[in-house]
Amino acid sequence: MKITKTTNPIHFEDLDPMRFEDLAFNVLYRSKKWHSINHLGRSGNDGGRDIDGTEIDEDSNITRWLIQCKRYKKIGPKLLESIVIDLNNKNPNFEYFHLIISCPLSKTGFEKLERLKVRLGIKEILIWTNSHLESML
Repeated sequence: MKITKTTNPIHFEDLDPMRFEDLAFNVLYRSKKWHSINHLGRSGNDGGRDIDGTEIDEDSNITRWLIQCKRYKKIGPKLLESIVIDLNNKNPNFEYFHLIISCPLSKTGFEKLERLKVRLGIKEILIWTNSHLESML
């Protein structure tokens, strides 16, 4: 018998929502130099802030990030837009948003985020898809 190997994508969408947030928190924790990072989603009633953190860059500049985790099988531009608008409305003091999603995002979705960023006056909307998460594990 010949041994073969098949590599399939990790099914992040099959994780319990809390476990997906835990995974995202752990990957985020190792991804930047954080002054503080808080996992708020576990307590419920988080106002869309699953995680928030204060990053310090190489020039000692401080950036406050709002992180939202979405464990979906698929996400389209309209749903993505409603998520960002809702986050922005509930958290007006944040200018840096980071979305972590369990599925791929189309070119149209990425373009929608760029237009939303300008329209809403958000300095940065960073998104990690399933493939980004896989590459960091």
